[in-house]
Amino acid sequence: MKPEIKERIEKIRKGEVPAGYKKTKVGIIPRDWEVKMLGEKTTKIGSGITPTGGEKVYTSEGRPFLRSQNVGWGNLILEDIAFIGDEIHNTFKATEIIKNDVFLNITGASIGRSAIADERVEMGNVNQHVCIIRTIENELNPKFLNYFLLSKNGQKQIDSYQAGGNRQGLNFGQIKSFQIPLPLIPEQQKISDILSTWDKAIKLKEKLITEKKEFKRGLMQKLLTGEMRFPEFTGDWEEIRLGKKLTFIKKESIENPQNYRLLTVKLHLKGIEATENCPKLTENGRPYHLRHEGELLIGRQNFHNGGIGIIPKGMNGYIASNAISSLKSSDDNLMYYYYYLSNPNFYKKVEHLIGGTGQKEISESMFKKLKIKLPSKDKEIKKISETIKDIYQDLELENNILSQLKEQKRGLKQLLITGIVRVEVN
Repeated sequence: MKPEIKERIEKIRKGEVPAGYKKTKVGIIPRDWEVKMLGEKTTKIGSGITPTGGEKVYTSEGRPFLRSQNVGWGNLILEDIAFIGDEIHNTFKATEIIKNDVFLNITGASIGRSAIADERVEMGNVNQHVCIIRTIENELNPKFLNYFLLSKNGQKQIDSYQAGGNRQGLNFGQIKSFQIPLPLIPEQQKISDILSTWDKAIKLKEKLITEKKEFKRGLMQKLLTGEMRFPEFTGDWEEIRLGKKLTFIKKESIENPQNYRLLTVKLHLKGIEATENCPKLTENGRPYHLRHEGELLIGRQNFHNGGIGIIPKGMNGYIASNAISSLKSSDDNLMYYYYYLSNPNFYKKVEHLIGGTGQKEISESMFKKLKIKLPSKDKEIKKISETIKDIYQDLELENNILSQLKEQKRGLKQLLITGIVRVEVN
């Protein structure tokens, strides 16, 4: 970052007004920018309705019908989009979507999410939970507006109308009163173009990660079943019970659990997380027990949903509920067993083996009886584990890069949308 920009940021942080800037009701902005109410720069602010009959009248094709779940943080989420027929559409044509309309969620937990209409939803409709904001051409760039709504300043104004933090809803009058710091259209366009470039880079990275995940899933399945073998290995695999290789670790009781941090195993292989402390003596009547780095954890109530993980270094000496079991291996191949258990083709099939009603739970005795396939040679086991580990590390690296891209874009957006960083306009 250039020294003059750092100096400008520091002055604004202290409440000082740098040269070429002015103090306004929305903060310190460039002197040649204006502050306008959103209603002054729009031709439409309004939402739709849900058709009579609700989901019963939705069709598999026709006019796109957007609901709040279809509006993400700057993107459209169309995997589960609904459709309606022309007959219903014609009864509320006033909410017909035009390309570059800005969508804003105005009710529920997703208040404040916004995105822009593209050709995929053009000529569709929205329901009452989604507001259409249509800007005046050559006065307010819709992409600039979308970036503003998603910025700290935009979200702060949205939050200001949610009494007590309940986020109950926004009305059209409130939306029209949003105060927007505005440069001239050429600068709005330039800012939007710069941020759009970052969006494209993020989407490409997300696409690459998705492709690598699919590759990983397929390769893991082939390696862990022997469908794909390394050329240096031959010989049959054996099928064994998990109890021969994995041992349940004896539970270590503790006193004063409130002095420890609590481990939980997240679902769908999302790892292990820890709370700040453990305020209660028991969790649902179950005692807590001490856990250690490197132990394989399974959430017995959620094993069939991918409640599996290995305790990392930073979580040594934490505690977990009795509903979570700790395991160790009788050999040096714990990672192989973890990868095998974390294959959805394995853990999802376990559910039908678990008896009982209500919340299903796999018992330790049942877990020991589960069968896995295992190469006869220890070197092949380790080669499989190392190969899968490399894939996981590559994915972790890609996800770290993605997180950095998003964070860098978030910081740049804040600087651009407030005019702290100015762009050159031809």
